[in-house]
Amino acid sequence: MVDSLLGNGLLTMRIPIRVFVIGQCLQTERSALLQLKRGFTFFKLNTWIPGTNCCLWESVICDEWRVIGLDLRGQDIEGTIDPSLFNLTSLCTLDFSYNRFNGKSIPDSGWDQLANLSRLDLSNSGFVGKVPIGITRLTKLTVINLSFNYYEFKYLSFTIKPTFLQNMSSLRELYLDNVDLSTYGNEWCSALINSTMILEVLSMSGCSLFGFCPKQIFLLRNLRKLDISKNPKLYGSLPNFSVDNNLHFFVLSYTNFSGKLPDTIGNLKFLRQLDLSSCQFSGRLPPSMRNLSLLETLDLSNNNKLQGPIPGSLFQLSRLSLIFLASNNFSEVMELELIKDHKDLFSLDLSNNALSLSSWKANEGSSPSDYPRLAILALASCNLTKIPAFLKYHHNIGTLDLSNNKIHGEIPSWIWNIGN
Repeated sequence: MVDSLLGNGLLTMRIPIRVFVIGQCLQTERSALLQLKRGFTFFKLNTWIPGTNCCLWESVICDEWRVIGLDLRGQDIEGTIDPSLFNLTSLCTLDFSYNRFNGKSIPDSGWDQLANLSRLDLSNSGFVGKVPIGITRLTKLTVINLSFNYYEFKYLSFTIKPTFLQNMSSLRELYLDNVDLSTYGNEWCSALINSTMILEVLSMSGCSLFGFCPKQIFLLRNLRKLDISKNPKLYGSLPNFSVDNNLHFFVLSYTNFSGKLPDTIGNLKFLRQLDLSSCQFSGRLPPSMRNLSLLETLDLSNNNKLQGPIPGSLFQLSRLSLIFLASNNFSEVMELELIKDHKDLFSLDLSNNALSLSSWKANEGSSPSDYPRLAILALASCNLTKIPAFLKYHHNIGTLDLSNNKIHGEIPSWIWNIGN
């Protein structure tokens, strides 16, 4: 029946045919990219060829045949940035990080033409001088990274004022690590608090901030990462944290923050890294720290004034693999056996406290799987009287420090097998 209908033309079958049309990038944008390339004295991407489709070039991202992204990260580019860059008016992301513009300035004008730019990364590329005023007018920017690797670019720096932030109401991530701001922390913190309440990442390590830092900076509701470490002249204290805090990474090391750790620190339920090392904190560890169930790294070393017992509940945090509590004034007897069931513990440093560690007797016939997978164990100056017997079964330890204790008697022969 179907055959007869087909033969009589009474049944029509429609078969969809897909036609793929490969578009071309705009001639003006291809020319702009080639002119940009001419400004580089070293450029290793060999697909940037005149007469070809620039949307198919390496590191070029297009949408509907308009260039919306340039990802030139880590291409060892040398030279200067040609103003033709600003003819790419549809750019949303621009990444020049990890290149070699050593001592060159960022182009001073033209940034206003990149009104759609939302992500800008110029980190670790050796730019110097002032951050152009035009960048501060890019109101759609959500991510800015101007950080430096101090050891590679320690003689290079930007000049940035807190007014840089006044139009940045969309900003979610700000990275200024090792940028020499040399200004009052209060000015920057106040500018951040007043300019954007949706900030998720603030990384300003080693920025030469000094003076008082207001507590409100810790209370930005959307903040996931806060790192203002390595600003030794910056001081303040911690606030009472609310239950709706969203911090995942909290790093204050090598600052002059002081005071007691608030009991509300237990409200940081999403916290994965807490680094308050080399500060001036004092008092006892709050019992609420047992609520930090997602914590992976805890570094409270070198505060010198933290005291009292080390809560056994810390060793019940199953995800906590790195614990650094050295050089404080923790005291009382601590049972080493507390770590017995903490199988994922990788590094433990309790050195230079006023602790008295009790030895942990290992069961004969035990195997390494019965103990934590420690790779680093530092128990210097912990009033040990004998070498802990459980070490006999720790074949993964690469670093062991038992110095300045009260160990006496014969050294067991198995000690030489540790780490093998």
